[in-house]
Amino acid sequence: MEHKRTIPEALVFGTMAGLLAYMLTGLPAAAAALLLCALTAILADRFCRVIGFVPAAAATVTAAVLHSRFMTECALCADELSYRTAMHAHRLYSPVSGTADSAPLVLFLACGIACGIYTALGAKGFGVTASAAAVTAELFTAAPKAPLCALIAVTAASFLFGQKNARSLMLTALTVLLAMPAVFLKFPAAPPKGEVTASGGLPLYLAQEYEQPQLNKSQYARSSAIFAALTDKGFDPRLQTAHLLAATGSELSADVVTAPEGFTPAGVCTGTLSHDTTDGFDGTDYTVCRELGDNVFRLMAKLRPSDYTDCEALYREYVFTAYGSLSADEQKRMDEQFSIDGSLPLDRKLAAVKSGINSRLKDEHDRTALTVTLARSCGIAARQVSGVYFKAMPQSGKADLSDGEYRSWAEVYIDGAGWVVFETRPDYESASPLLPEGISAEGGRSASESAEQYIYAAAPPHTAAEIRPETEHFSFSPAMAAVPAGAVILLILAGRIRALARSAKRRSRTKTAALTAAHRQGIELAALTLGIETSLPPEKFAEKLDGLLYSRFNASEKAFERMRFSGRPAEAADVKAAEKFYEEALRRAKKQGFAKSLARRLTGLY
Repeated sequence: MEHKRTIPEALVFGTMAGLLAYMLTGLPAAAAALLLCALTAILADRFCRVIGFVPAAAATVTAAVLHSRFMTECALCADELSYRTAMHAHRLYSPVSGTADSAPLVLFLACGIACGIYTALGAKGFGVTASAAAVTAELFTAAPKAPLCALIAVTAASFLFGQKNARSLMLTALTVLLAMPAVFLKFPAAPPKGEVTASGGLPLYLAQEYEQPQLNKSQYARSSAIFAALTDKGFDPRLQTAHLLAATGSELSADVVTAPEGFTPAGVCTGTLSHDTTDGFDGTDYTVCRELGDNVFRLMAKLRPSDYTDCEALYREYVFTAYGSLSADEQKRMDEQFSIDGSLPLDRKLAAVKSGINSRLKDEHDRTALTVTLARSCGIAARQVSGVYFKAMPQSGKADLSDGEYRSWAEVYIDGAGWVVFETRPDYESASPLLPEGISAEGGRSASESAEQYIYAAAPPHTAAEIRPETEHFSFSPAMAAVPAGAVILLILAGRIRALARSAKRRSRTKTAALTAAHRQGIELAALTLGIETSLPPEKFAEKLDGLLYSRFNASEKAFERMRFSGRPAEAADVKAAEKFYEEALRRAKKQGFAKSLARRLTGLY
């Protein structure tokens, strides 16, 4: 029958709508969108196309009646969009309104618009529209890539295989499975190009990519507020080396470095700041203190109370929130393998990290990641950085990026000094000494105790116990939970309405219409029960039947054919024969088990 050709298309459409909703909002919205859109598509295909436009009209009327509530929901959606866009572009985020993460009324309106597009353009047209919207969202917001990949795969499969039957659905599902690994593919990085200028004979780190902070929405809002407060005080963390040197009155030598766009040298003192993001520079010229690693603890000891140290303490909160925590499993694994005392002075902890990595790790592949994890486990904020490293710049002071080594390294946050390169590979330690002579993991002189006394007085130390990540509990919004429940209720009601409509046709006062309805509905139920194609000729269809169903079908078929070819109205006996055939087909269908019987009831077959 006709519905066999349209249900797959409706399911494909619902899946597309669900994927788009999941990408933009989340799982509850995806479930609601799938149910609402698929149900509307099925009803529109069964009855009339106008039904497909009903959700859009209903949503528009609802938004007009509940104008105040609708505007609040729009503000929540704008807040979510603002957050995702800011996170994607590394910009400051300020909450627009409220803290809710979902907007049922806006979702209702969006589903209505989607149903209108489907009714006008079909599943393929909606797929193209949804894919374009999803790609745009992924470019400008921090939307997940997996649903985007799946949505594009479903759209492509719709054009390749259609949406007419179960085979099309299977091929579409297979296409999605084959396309999903594309989420994890990374194009090979092109060899870096460009000329670098710096003092000859010294090592040089040029960072290209920093590990991104792991922050939830509330943490990101708090971090944005911290950056805004620091800006008001004239403190920019990107120039923390310059702030430290100014606060200590140090006269360490500075080096002028020119690096290609996209590469930032470590230890920047001056540079043209980018106002578009919170972590970048415009231009290619920098002043760098390449002696910072050798003198960091001596500089810390010279710090005195000032605006700088106040700002440093505030920025420190952000750093340890974003880069100082591990999951419970990671912390347990580090405690079992290394067990570094988190109460040790900073330089002693760094020495223990270096000693542990060098003694336990022979494979260089995971050295940087393990260094970062181990540092965080004992209360040191750390991050992974990738870029180009020059073990020693040529004496000419000029080199090509391709002459350097493209690799990753670790940076640790030293209170008062900011981010400092921390090498654990023995062959690179001379490039980033960081630790004074005499410091070891087992004991010896500590250069950081006096400096820590002041820094920690301004901002108490974060130990491993203090930097545990917040426990986040996922909870459904009551309003969002009501949407899927309402969709299920609508599905049940739609099935009952269809069953009543079928029954009314069988009980029509017009005997011709009653016979036709009973005969065709009986064929439909018999075909579903026995797995027979309804398109078979009557004699071939009868060969698939047995017992009483066979004789009832023959009697009904003769009555139906007699009515069709005689041109006369059906007799009461003919209608009775068709009714008996339908009743026998219904009895057979109900004997197939609870699950199949329930599915047929939900779809309104009886």
